[in-house]
This record gives sequence, structure tokens and C-alpha cells, in this order.
Amino acid sequence: PRIEAGFPVDRQRQSLFGHSFGGLCTLYAALTRPASFRNFLVSSPSIWFGEKRVLSFLDGFEARLAAVGAPKSLVISVGELEQETPEKLFRIWPAYADWIRRNNMLGNLRALEETLKGLALPDLELIVREIDGEHHGSAPPVAIHKAMPVALRETAKG
Repeated sequence: PRIEAGFPVDRQRQSLFGHSFGGLCTLYAALTRPASFRNFLVSSPSIWFGEKRVLSFLDGFEARLAAVGAPKSLVISVGELEQETPEKLFRIWPAYADWIRRNNMLGNLRALEETLKGLALPDLELIVREIDGEHHGSAPPVAIHKAMPVALRETAKG
């Protein structure tokens, strides 16, 4: 409402972007409330959080998306280095280095992509990216830059 008070807003073209826990929130919104935005731009979602609870919302996603009756875009990206931990980190903080590996950011992304591609989602444009040379902290600006063409199109899937 605050933005709409000062600027024209086309509610049919709104996008939601989130990174890390914000990416988890954006993914949750896409799976549970697909009518709330046209584009869901997800960067490095913390799928691992809560024992991957967000994945339980894939149940019923096909029906929720079909009920919207309008094309949607879901862009999900993760930096290619998000599971990499330098050897120095293992020596000075092994528990943290192990935690990074256990989060399995790339593995979770690939598993989610495979699951989504196995569903009947004709109204969903799915774009999954592994961002070359980026880690968790450097991925957000690249993710949003690469997702902007999707967000700025006149219609999803077109």
C-alpha cells in the first residue's frame, strides 16, 4: 500500500524476490499461494531448514497452480560454490564447514528441479540456474540481475 500510494503498480505483474531464508519464504509463497505474485524469483533457498519442510508443500501444488488459471514464472538459482568450503575453513572451523556441506544447496536445488519437472504444471515457466563462480554471499545480485528479464516481461511464458 505504501508503494501504491506514490507509484503506479500493476498488480498483475508483481514479482517476489528472496535470498537464503528470504528465498525459502519466496519458495514457500510460490508453492502455497501461487496467485499472490506472477513471478517468484528465488535465490539460494534454505531448503534444508526445518528438515526440508518446505518440500511438503509440493503436495497439492499442481491443483493450487491450476486454480490460479494464469501463467506463472518460478526462477530458482544457487551459486555453484555454495557447497564448496575452503580447506582453511575446515582447519579453523570444522563444524561450520561441515554444516555448509550438510545444507546441500546444489543437491537440494537439483532434487527440487527434478520433482517440479515431474509434475503436470503447464502454466508454470520453471527456470533453474546454477550461477557460475558465485557463493552464498555473492549470489543475490547476480540472481536478481538474471531474473529481471523474467520480471519485466509483459506476460509470463512469453
